[in-house]
Amino acid sequence: MSLTADENEVIRTVAECAGQHPQRCKCSQVIQCILERRGKWSRATDIAVANAGYEHPHVGPIYETIRDLVARRLLVGAGDLKSPAGPRYTECGLLPDPGWESRG
Repeated sequence: MSLTADENEVIRTVAECAGQHPQRCKCSQVIQCILERRGKWSRATDIAVANAGYEHPHVGPIYETIRDLVARRLLVGAGDLKSPAGPRYTECGLLPDPGWESRG
């Protein structure tokens, strides 16, 4: 399965934010990290992240990518990612490594 550049960026950012499994991070944190890296973080994007996430053209596509990766079971999610709730009310994380527990 081939991932888009945006999907790869989200997964890398989740790995950086969440650290090792089983930790998760807020979707808002992932979005902020990506937008800061792109030089697109602003007061307007901050407001959109604090709300539903779709009020700004830079925020909505990233949140949609996170939701899609969770729906495709490439990330784990917590909170209402289906309706969805806003990014600050939802979480995402890396899938558990099947051998993680056995390594202690």
